[in-house]
Amino acid sequence: MFLLLPWLDPKGDRYAEFSDVFNYFKSAIIFVLFGIYVSSGFYNLGYPVPIKFVVPALVGLLLVLLGNFMGKIKRNWFVGVRTPWTLSSENVWVKTNRFGGFMMVLFGLLIILSPFLPKTAALPLFIAGAILATVGTFVYSFVIYKKEQNVKTVN
Repeated sequence: MFLLLPWLDPKGDRYAEFSDVFNYFKSAIIFVLFGIYVSSGFYNLGYPVPIKFVVPALVGLLLVLLGNFMGKIKRNWFVGVRTPWTLSSENVWVKTNRFGGFMMVLFGLLIILSPFLPKTAALPLFIAGAILATVGTFVYSFVIYKKEQNVKTVN
């Protein structure tokens, strides 16, 4: 899939501008999936792998790592926060992806900490975190776009 994205993307030439970050994303995702595969395999073979800690740690770490690089992604159709507003403005793209990256880091930290929280708190916090990260980034993108449009109409 990662090999096809630049080829399928109408803005495929932009991938060269953030190739280091794109390669980092590919490697991080593959590493985390491999880690989950290995740990669940050992667990299913009877080894005492603490899956309830390993999987949230790997997924949370992935979000923290990827979130730190979100602001370096150039506008494209497949990687990053893609809303109608980010795709229509480079400025909105940059600001939204930086904000979305920050939200990913916070949500990743919440996921890492979730196994240590009481069960009655972990699920509601996870759901609230996911909603705040996604809806918050979406709303932020819209607000930034509207501010940009207001500035253009005033000028």
